[in-house]
Amino acid sequence: MCWGREIGGEPQPGNYRTVSTSGRHACALTGDGEAVCWSGWDEFGETDAPAGRYVAISVGYRSGNGAHPANSCALTEDGEAVCWGYGAGDPPYRPGGGASRFPGPYTKLVSWAGTGFCAVRPDSGAECTRSFVEEEPTPFGQLLPPGISPPDGEATRYTAIAASATHVCALTTEGQAVCGSDGRWDWVTGVDWLMYPPDLAPSRYIQIGVGWRHACALTEDGEAVCWDAIPNKLAPPDPPPGRYVAVSDGYGHTCALTEEGEAVCWGWNNFGQADVPAGRYLAISAGFYQTCAVVESGELVCWGYKVQGLPAPDPPPGSYVTVSIGGEGHNCALTDDGRAVCWNYFGFIDKEPAGGRYTAISSGYGYACAIAESGELPCWGRDYERVPERVPKGHFTAVSIYDDYYACALTTGGAVRCWSPFGDTPQAPPGHYVAVAAGGRHACAVTQDGKAVCWGWPGTESFGQDNAPAGSYTAISASWFRTCAVTVEGDVVCWGDTNYEMPAHRDL
Repeated sequence: MCWGREIGGEPQPGNYRTVSTSGRHACALTGDGEAVCWSGWDEFGETDAPAGRYVAISVGYRSGNGAHPANSCALTEDGEAVCWGYGAGDPPYRPGGGASRFPGPYTKLVSWAGTGFCAVRPDSGAECTRSFVEEEPTPFGQLLPPGISPPDGEATRYTAIAASATHVCALTTEGQAVCGSDGRWDWVTGVDWLMYPPDLAPSRYIQIGVGWRHACALTEDGEAVCWDAIPNKLAPPDPPPGRYVAVSDGYGHTCALTEEGEAVCWGWNNFGQADVPAGRYLAISAGFYQTCAVVESGELVCWGYKVQGLPAPDPPPGSYVTVSIGGEGHNCALTDDGRAVCWNYFGFIDKEPAGGRYTAISSGYGYACAIAESGELPCWGRDYERVPERVPKGHFTAVSIYDDYYACALTTGGAVRCWSPFGDTPQAPPGHYVAVAAGGRHACAVTQDGKAVCWGWPGTESFGQDNAPAGSYTAISASWFRTCAVTVEGDVVCWGDTNYEMPAHRDL
C-alpha cells in the first residue's frame, strides 16, 4: 500500500516482502526475490530492474539544480550489488544504459543520493561508491567529520548503514551511530550540515534511518531517538584576539588579521575554509570555498577546497607579500619583488603580462588586474576578452574584482572607476576615496574621512549591503552577500548577510 504524494505508476499485483521508496520512484521485492519498480518519471531507467533473485533493494533520489538523478540498487544472494538508473551502464550517465554490477561481496546495501550506493562488507567494514564510474569505493570513515573515525575507516566495524540525499549514517558493532556526508557535491549532499547522533552508551542502537538532514535510530530498549543536522558554521571570535588591521570577505566565510598577525575566520566551514592553520600572517584572502594567506616567512598557505569538493591546488613556491583568491580557484599573488604569479585548478596561468612590477593585484573569475609601478592597470586571463574595452584608462593605486560581475579601481586622485561585462555599470558617487571593494552586485569605498559609501545595480537584491553603518573605517572588503570593514578602533564590522544564510546554503 502506498500513500502521500503521487509518484505515478502502480506496483504489479502480487505478494512482496520488502519495499523502498524515493522522491520519484519505488521498488519492491517479490516473495521469489524478483525486483519490481514503478514511477511516472523514469527519466534515467531507474525502474528497469534487471532479472535476477535479490535479498535486499534500495532506491535513491537527489533533487538539485538541473538534473534530478534517481537510481535503484539491489543485493543478490551472493552479495553482489546490482544498480540501475542514473550513472549505470555504458556509457556512464546515459538513461537506460543497463545495469552496473559490483562483486563485493556485501551484506547490507543502501542507495545513495540517486547516483551511488553504500554497503557493509562481510568483514563489517563499510564503503560507498559515489558514482558508478569510480574505480575504487570510498571507505566510509573518509566521509565522517574529523575526529569521528580514523581517515581510512579501518578501525571501525559496522552492522547497518542508511543514507539519504544529504547524509549517510552507520551503526558500529558497539551499537553507536556515526554520520557523514559527501563533500564533493557541495550543499546538496549535506556537507554544509553535520550530523552528531546522541551517544546513548551503554544503550545500543539496533536500526537506523536517514532523511533530508534528519535521522532516527531505534535503541535495543525500543526507544526511537532522532536528531537533526546542524549548519557547519563557525561563529565570529568573541572577544576578538586583538585589534584587526585587515579583513577579507568570501562567498560564505570571512577572515581577518590582527596587529600581531593572527588570522581568524568565521562563517561556513563546509570545506575547511575557516580552519586557519597555526602561524602568523602578513596578508589573507577568503574565496569561495578556499582561503589563502601569506605567512611571515613569505610563503603562501592555502586551506579549504576549490569548486565541487576538489582539493585546492597547491600555491607556487616563492616569497610573497599579498594574495588574492578569485572565482573558480583563479588565484594570484605578488612576490616580494613585485612580480605577478597566478595559478588555478588547471595549473599556472599562461596569460600573464610579460615582466613588469606591481604594487597591488586582484583576481576575479578567469582574469586578474594589477597596479603597475607606473600606476597603469593591466589585466589578463582566460575571460579578460569579455571586458577589455570596459577597463578604465589612467593611473590607479588600488583595484578590486569580484568574480566576473563587478570590478572597481581607485585613481591616484582618489576617484573610483568601475566596470562590468553586464551593460551599464553603476559608478561611485563623486568623492575622494582611500579604499574600494567590489562585490557581486554592489561596491563600497572608504572616503578620506573614514566613512563607508556603497552603491550598486538598482532593483537588485542587495541583502542590506547598501546600508553601510555609521563609523570611521580604515579597510573594506565586499562579497556577494556581505560587506565587512575594519574600524579605526580595530574592530571588524559586517553588514548584509551577517548570519551567513545566503540562498546557496538554504534548503533547496
